[in-house]
Amino acid sequence: MGQDLAVEGRADSNADFGGTDDVPLLLPALPDGHDRGITHDPAGFARMFETYRDSSFIGLDEYIGYQHASLRTAAVLDDAGIDITVLYDPHYCRALIAKGSIWSLDVSDWMRTQIQSRLLWVDGKSIGPIQQERTAISLQAATGLHTIEVRRSPGKE
Repeated sequence: MGQDLAVEGRADSNADFGGTDDVPLLLPALPDGHDRGITHDPAGFARMFETYRDSSFIGLDEYIGYQHASLRTAAVLDDAGIDITVLYDPHYCRALIAKGSIWSLDVSDWMRTQIQSRLLWVDGKSIGPIQQERTAISLQAATGLHTIEVRRSPGKE
């Protein structure tokens, strides 16, 4: 796509799966979708948060960062555990590098049964066992490689 075009296609509320984890609901800033409208009617902009009370909001720069981050993992669960690496693209992921990020680790029931005695480690620090189907993982603001591991041994901390 080139560095001047980061989002293309129908990644909005009119897409086939608009409003899901895969295609977020993209909302224009109320009242008119522009900065000028926010300046003239700040209460109109604030109503959006009341209207979508149970929603999470991110800016387009953060959305672009999540789309362009590189995630890699080993395909097999073995005695060593599961290793996931997250690498931020230095151009597209500037918002994540500057502010950090939150990722969801979704683990199926059968997998959770297999890994119930293991610990979740993020960037070398233990955050405890995986107890739910979905676990929020916070990555600190930083360049370079982040690691998410599920393993038996205490390892490094």
